[in-house]
Amino acid sequence: MAHTKSALKDIKKSRESRELNRKVEGSMKTAMKKFIALTDAAGADEAYRKAMKLVDKAAQKGVLHKNAASRRKSQLDRKLSALKGAKK
Repeated sequence: MAHTKSALKDIKKSRESRELNRKVEGSMKTAMKKFIALTDAAGADEAYRKAMKLVDKAAQKGVLHKNAASRRKSQLDRKLSALKGAKK
C-alpha cells in the first residue's frame, strides 16, 4: 500500500480514470455490437452514426489509440457498405 500523500492520490486518480475509461469503452463496444448485429439497412444509418461518434470520442479522450479507432471505423464502414449493397 502507498505511504505518501501523492502516491495515495495517484492511486485514487488512476482508479477514477479507469472507471471512466471502462464506461466510455463499454458504451462504444455496445454501440459497435448493435450495429454489427444488424441484418437489414433499415436502422443502419442511425446505429452507424452513433457507433462512429462513440469511437471518435473514445479516441479523442485517449481511451482508444487513434490507429485502433481508425481500424474500428473501417470495420463499421465495411459493414455499412455490405448492408447497403445487399439492399440493392
